[in-house]
Amino acid sequence: EENAAKIHRILVLSDWHAQHVLETAPFVKLEQLIITGNGIGHWVEELQEPQKHRFIYASSPDRGLHVLLEWWPEIRKKWTDAELHVFYGWNNYDVTATMYAGMEPFKANVKALMQQPGVFDHGRIGQVQLAEEFAKSEFWLYPSVQTDGKDWNETYCIAAMEAQANGCIPITRPVGALPERCVFTESLVNSRNFRDIWKRLTYWDKMHGDRLQAQRQRMADEARKGTWTVVAHQWLALLNAEERRRLESTLDDEKEMVDYK
Repeated sequence: EENAAKIHRILVLSDWHAQHVLETAPFVKLEQLIITGNGIGHWVEELQEPQKHRFIYASSPDRGLHVLLEWWPEIRKKWTDAELHVFYGWNNYDVTATMYAGMEPFKANVKALMQQPGVFDHGRIGQVQLAEEFAKSEFWLYPSVQTDGKDWNETYCIAAMEAQANGCIPITRPVGALPERCVFTESLVNSRNFRDIWKRLTYWDKMHGDRLQAQRQRMADEARKGTWTVVAHQWLALLNAEERRRLESTLDDEKEMVDYK
């Protein structure tokens, strides 16, 4: 509490994050908080026609991949051509597992579930290639559930932005900052029941022609506004004049590709 009183600004990533800070640290004042965000830097410029019934998962496996894989047999029954392409890998999870006992069974269970037909595990890849994978996919299906079954509350969710920037339709739940990231409320399902998830999937899958193209384009245009350059402008605007002058000299010397003036 004593330290918090000395802080001029506390930068949080979303409205949800701001409320979370106020609830968990009641000595923080609302006027100290400034909502900033994360950003994206790569997308496929021209929206392409995605592969029908192609799904992508590109977050840490312990944020709901196990739930998605439990839904997968039902999806494959209804769409026999469905494919799930998994990215991200286990690098971060394995590092954490060295500090906390009991994480290995979850990994073993998920890896076994990934042996299902139509599931492809690609591990970790670069951002440019990931943008291409999002562009090829019809759906980003993200349960946002922890290994203990509780909600995973995203403070921002870059993956949601990456999906939409590339025309990939998000299907997720309204937890954490996800309602703030999804352009359309029709992307949100207030349920973990697969029947409700399926209704939302078929809602989008049955949309065709100009209407679908217009929705995907609007979604992409909105998501592409959330760049790191925008974040840099905001942060630099918070600095005092002396600090800005110092940074200006440094950035000019290093030829940084950020226009912050």
